[in-house]
Formats: sequence, structure tokens, C-alpha cells
Amino acid sequence: FPSHDKVKVTSNEKAIDDTLWSLAAGELSDWSKAEVVCGAWDLGGRDDLAAVSLVARLHDGTDQAGENRYRYEIQTRSFINSENERDIAKEPWADYVRRGLLVVSPSELNDLKATCKQWWREYKAKDWAYDPHTSRDVAQDLTSDGLKCVEFYQNCSMYNEPLRTFLKALKAGAIRHDGNPLLAWCASNLVTTQNHKGEVMPDKKSSKEKIDPMVATIMAFRLASLAPQRAKGSLFVF
Repeated sequence: FPSHDKVKVTSNEKAIDDTLWSLAAGELSDWSKAEVVCGAWDLGGRDDLAAVSLVARLHDGTDQAGENRYRYEIQTRSFINSENERDIAKEPWADYVRRGLLVVSPSELNDLKATCKQWWREYKAKDWAYDPHTSRDVAQDLTSDGLKCVEFYQNCSMYNEPLRTFLKALKAGAIRHDGNPLLAWCASNLVTTQNHKGEVMPDKKSSKEKIDPMVATIMAFRLASLAPQRAKGSLFVF
């Protein structure tokens, strides 16, 4: 990874610039041509969102030194229990549901697992990150189905490098998403917390609203950025 010294992320600071995120929207590429596609999921409580995210790494030409450059593309799907306290008949929630961006279900965990398996088959996304403190049972079920589930502990040490590198890639135009408005809302909500070492991570408690799809995205980004390359030459994040 390149140095992150110039990326400023401080405790309780809004992490993602809304304009930069808007500029990153666009049509996704043919993921059958991706270097790798990796996934992650993040679970919430009964009145919280759960989310699945996929990140594809695609070759994006070379720089002036002839080194490979890469673009990272994102898609997500969110889930909420049908007995949640939110009024999902109101906008924008109703729109999220109509567009299939938010699945309302009495068994959201089963729907989440079904999505992981569907995307594994569709995109060959075998590697998946998860929080072992909250979803070890889900990981065991998916592992038995053939997915490779990788522990991602929810601490600053684990998040620091992928979060900073993701933000740097976003600033450089190396992140693309499909314009999902629910993901954009979560990106706008994302703030960070910082430990005594200056390491950062998403802060669910301080974020004004839900950020679960972005948390899953950062987890999936870490796997995609670290996966072995298939093309020749050195791997650069952007």
C-alpha cells in the first residue's frame, strides 16, 4: 500500500465528502473481467440494517512508469427485519424497497445468506469478510456451502489501513459505485473514531444514522485490495 500520511482522518470526523462520493457514481463494468471480486457482510440488530457488499478490482491501465493501475467497483444490498420500528412505507425507505436495495423480511439473516451465496455463484466471489463477534454462526453456514469466510475484527488496528486507502482511492477517482442512494446516505453518515496510536475505524455510535453498508464495503475492499493479482506487473491501489 502507498503511504497514508497525507490522508487526514480524525476522531468523530465526517469521513466521506458527499461531492466526491457523487462523482464516483457510474455504470459498473463487466465483472467477469475483474481481477477479483470479494464480499463482506455486516449485521445489525432488529431495528438496524444488515448489509452485504461486493467489491470488484479491475485493471485500469498503467501509469507513466508502466505500473498497473486498478479501479474498485461496489455494489451492496441491505436488509431489515419486518418488525423494525422504522416506517418503511415512507420515503426514501419505500423507494429503497421498491428498487430492491433494501429487503424487508421476518428472517433477514436467511435472506442475507442467500444473497451471499447468489453473488458467490454469479460473480465468483469466494472470499468474504465478517465480524467474528456477531456473525460466527453465519460464517459457519456459508463456509459449509463453499464460501471462504475471513475474520475481520472491529477495531482500529484492523480498519486503519483499508479505510485510509479507500478514502485515498476515492479522492483519486479509483472508486466507482452504481449510484445506490441508500449506500450514498450511509456514506454521508460515516464518521470515524481514533485510538491513541492514531489508527481509525468507522464509529457506529457517533455516526448520526446507519452506516452498515459502508462498513461492509470497507471490509470487502480490504480483501479485494489484498488479493493476489492475475495480471503481470506491480499492484497499485490507484
